[in-house]
Amino acid sequence: MTASRLYRIRLCATLLLAPLLCLPLAGCTRITLISAYDEQIDHSASELQQRMDAFLTMLADKEGTPEASYEANRDFYSDYAVGIRAVKVRALAQPKNSITAKQLDLMSNSLEELRKAHEDAPISAEAVPTFRDLFNQAWGAIIALELAKKRGEEPPKQ
Repeated sequence: MTASRLYRIRLCATLLLAPLLCLPLAGCTRITLISAYDEQIDHSASELQQRMDAFLTMLADKEGTPEASYEANRDFYSDYAVGIRAVKVRALAQPKNSITAKQLDLMSNSLEELRKAHEDAPISAEAVPTFRDLFNQAWGAIIALELAKKRGEEPPKQ
């Protein structure tokens, strides 16, 4: 066998075997397009959803009373906004979490719309289900995204 023929055989063998040697490494590679699950965001979103639901229930139950007025509930709006911003700060602290941050921006906008509506006029019991559905849908989307991240995680290696 000549040296050039031996070189061509080695080259062909290398070209054929190289992809096979890379296959085990390809299985170890993981491309992450979104942040990992964050238990605190999940729990905070659930807590904020419950707080909003309780607030809207109170407005419906106490319709027409001073307890349901905007003035009596002004602190709720500022406290709730702080809660949303706290979750957003946590979301932004993680790379690849812009979807959650955008969802929280929308939640802040919805809260401001509710606040303005309440400031302009009392929230009627008939309007409460609409507001409840909007907030539940938005919080549900945030929680669903976190749970989807959780399902996509691999268990920690020990």
